[in-house]
Amino acid sequence: MARGALQMKRLMDSLNILTNIAIISVAVCLIYFILHSRHPGSANDLKTGQKISGISVQPSDQNPIIVVALQEGCHFCKLSMPFYRELVKSAGDNQKHMIFVFPQTVETAREYLATNGIDDADVQQKNLTKLGVRATPTLMLLDHSGILKNYWVGALDAERQKEVKSAIHLH
Repeated sequence: MARGALQMKRLMDSLNILTNIAIISVAVCLIYFILHSRHPGSANDLKTGQKISGISVQPSDQNPIIVVALQEGCHFCKLSMPFYRELVKSAGDNQKHMIFVFPQTVETAREYLATNGIDDADVQQKNLTKLGVRATPTLMLLDHSGILKNYWVGALDAERQKEVKSAIHLH
């Protein structure tokens, strides 16, 4: 009987280990899917070729439209401000239309931009989720009719900043 009890104990220990591994695996998978569904790294709801509706644009010519989605209190938005200041200046010099969209009021957004060295910008209050934006900052390049041509999410490194400038024909 002692031998049978020892075999039973080994079997129970093995089953216990396998059960623990299965539970940990399921937990890791659930955490992964929850985190990626709430905080996607690529603004999942945006698809190139889609029409971005809800942004007020007065297309006067065939120039592309640069839309920057920001929000007050966003660490990466703050880090990106030097690049956006440069874009505002270059866009104005090259007759490109640049729009900043915020979930906060236009007044709050203008104050935020002014504090960061951007004055007299086209600012609109929008529900970012309804625009398809899940992460800020998100920079979108639209054609004159509002079709999404490209987008970039997060604080951009030097290489991605060059990519943006090239895409919007600013060098």
